[in-house]
Amino acid sequence: MRALSVVFLIFATLACNSFLSIDESLEKIAQMTPIDQNNWEIVEKTGQGSSTKSYVLMQFKPDTTHILHFMTENTELQLFYHDIRFEDKEYEYYLSIKSDTLYFYKENKVDSTRIFMVGEYEYLSRNAKLTPKQRVYYRHHRDSLKSIRGNNLPELPVN
Repeated sequence: MRALSVVFLIFATLACNSFLSIDESLEKIAQMTPIDQNNWEIVEKTGQGSSTKSYVLMQFKPDTTHILHFMTENTELQLFYHDIRFEDKEYEYYLSIKSDTLYFYKENKVDSTRIFMVGEYEYLSRNAKLTPKQRVYYRHHRDSLKSIRGNNLPELPVN
């Protein structure tokens, strides 16, 4: 009986110390958002020696750049975002996806004017461009505000 307990303890310890490899992480992410699982470069990795690790991976294709930011804890994975960037002669396009489109805009290459198709408030929030009061207001009303399309957004309250 004691030997069985020791064997169980060894397997339990090994199971707790198992981590997702990058390939296993990409397989899980591919079930959440459409990605090509090949040719990703690690551009940032944090959490060495910890059970929780955070990654930023980039994939460069001739016409498109993909960026994945995710966290793993043992064998669990949380996708923070999947950003896609591409361009034509006049604009650069930026698309951020999780389970839904977080934001999508195009930016004029000449004057850097941004035209949002969806998610301007989400973009402003994620990039720390809201005042503290606006950030609180946005978080409180996020569900209704994120459905607004285009650039005709009402001003968020300052007070």
